[in-house]
Amino acid sequence: MAVQAPEIHATVLGESMARMHALDVQPFVDEFRRAAIPDENFLFPTSLQKGLDFVEQTTPWSSELVGWLRNHLLSGGQDLSVIHGDYHGGNLMFQNGSGNGILDWALRISDPAIDLANMMNDYLLFANQIYPGVPHRLWREIVDGMLKAYQGIRPLNCERIKAFRVLHLLGVLFNAAHAPEFMRRPKSKCDYVALIEQTTGLKVSPAA
Repeated sequence: MAVQAPEIHATVLGESMARMHALDVQPFVDEFRRAAIPDENFLFPTSLQKGLDFVEQTTPWSSELVGWLRNHLLSGGQDLSVIHGDYHGGNLMFQNGSGNGILDWALRISDPAIDLANMMNDYLLFANQIYPGVPHRLWREIVDGMLKAYQGIRPLNCERIKAFRVLHLLGVLFNAAHAPEFMRRPKSKCDYVALIEQTTGLKVSPAA
């Protein structure tokens, strides 16, 4: 998918993600439970609660931010979907004019805003850091087209997408020692902190 024209890239990405999110989750839940996998390992919100508890216990600087995430992500109705976790053009196979396979799954049952949030961070933050010579407007064009294609099939919850973008970046900062080299650069970390602070209104000071 990554080598396709931006409009094709965006449309296939958005439509295929929306169709994935429309799948019935119950057969997946039943199969996980049949395999004796605890709900906290795959099912929202128990999996999120477990993750936030661990981050808060091990990184004191994140306490206020974790509280913000609890307030914004653990309240309200539950919209559950099959979640990939890293859904972008590099993980989507494309042949004969359509997507025909998805790679690199981190399968779980959770809020569909997770895939949308992670995708936006992939294109609007990480891609700029990996490919600095590519104009940002190209990534913005793909994201806008992807969201439009997705919304033609399923609604968007923009506030939850924003909150899950923050969660995604908190995960990057929390796992900085094990992150790819480009994510460990001081400028990259500043970009992540800036988006978190802009979205939450909080001051964030990750440990070095």
